[in-house]
Amino acid sequence: MESKFKPEDLKSMLASYSRLLEKERDTAVKGQFEEFMAQIGIEDADSIKNYFVLMNNLFKVFLLKALDLLLK
Repeated sequence: MESKFKPEDLKSMLASYSRLLEKERDTAVKGQFEEFMAQIGIEDADSIKNYFVLMNNLFKVFLLKALDLLLK
């Protein structure tokens, strides 16, 4: 049975699906982070936004360090 989709179509669909999954993951992480901030008494939207950016930057540093260690 031959597929109706061309390889370019499949690649585009997979890229779109990947973006959708990434967006859903980001939404879930942000929601959990907001819940955590409320639990520790931080409810100011600007503060939460700033802390979220800082947390993401920290995770990126951790991931880069871990990748660096794995590649050595």
